[in-house]
Amino acid sequence: MSAVLFLLVFLLVCCVGATAIGLPGNYGMMLLILLFGFATDFAILSPLHIGVLLMLLVLGEVIEFVASFIGLRKEKLGLGTQLLVVGGGIVGGIIGSGVLPLAGSLAGVVLGVFVTAYILVYRRLRDGGEAQRIALRAALAQMIGTGTKVVIGLLVVTYVIYSVVRKISWEVPPTGIGF
Repeated sequence: MSAVLFLLVFLLVCCVGATAIGLPGNYGMMLLILLFGFATDFAILSPLHIGVLLMLLVLGEVIEFVASFIGLRKEKLGLGTQLLVVGGGIVGGIIGSGVLPLAGSLAGVVLGVFVTAYILVYRRLRDGGEAQRIALRAALAQMIGTGTKVVIGLLVVTYVIYSVVRKISWEVPPTGIGF
């Protein structure tokens, strides 16, 4: 059982790393946490704990998704523009993954948000300085959203590790001379 726990915790940590570079690590974490519960017969994490952890991971995804919306909200741009900027981030992430397989995904998302916001705002206002300011704001909001998602993922993994260590520490047999 210890080997399975170690493997699941190791994979959870890998998923946080994947999330940090812009890959879909939170979805892997969701699956692993469910597997974790079933593999341990919910002895370490109860269904309630698993549900809360899954909700936190979903919250991280939502925060990342709406981050550029929040960055553009103050600029009074239409919903269509905001959706196109999010779409630009998704396309940028896909292209970035193809160009630079690991770190390119996160860079692609941020660059995709920036370029899409710049083009759309420039077409509307015909002011390069203003378009750059708004695009930087959207890209920064996207980075903050992704960072928040990574922090949530780290908190989830930390809680799982804490739960495993706490459970294992109660199960370790005492050592001694012939006892």
